[in-house]
Amino acid sequence: MKIRTIAAVLVCAAAAVAGTSTPANASPPASRPGAPTVSIALVALQPPTAPVASDITSCSATLNWTSGGGPVRRLRVFQLVDGVWHAYGPLLGPAEIAMPLSGLNPDTVYTFAVQAYATPGTGYSDSPLSEPGSFTTLAGR
Repeated sequence: MKIRTIAAVLVCAAAAVAGTSTPANASPPASRPGAPTVSIALVALQPPTAPVASDITSCSATLNWTSGGGPVRRLRVFQLVDGVWHAYGPLLGPAEIAMPLSGLNPDTVYTFAVQAYATPGTGYSDSPLSEPGSFTTLAGR
């Protein structure tokens, strides 16, 4: 009976979410022999170019990059800290190609990269991180 199969599937799903085992009286979901399977291969967006710093002072700079193209929904800047990439600042719009940085420490090396997030439903996946770009802030305040 179809209702019983659906109920068993729901019981199995609820048990999985709750972290319990499948009840003994639950039957496995019905499968359709010969049913087609759909496999969609996504293409990764090209990453933006490595960010380049301009207008560098002892406590600020501006990062600049060029888009890799494609259906970009958002961009994210990442900072390398102690060997680990961390999101830096807010998500940016797809047309943004620069980001001002402030609150930096004098005479310090900073490394950043940029990633493009794909627009859903376009057949593209998020880009890998761009090549990193590094710069050193000026000494003194």
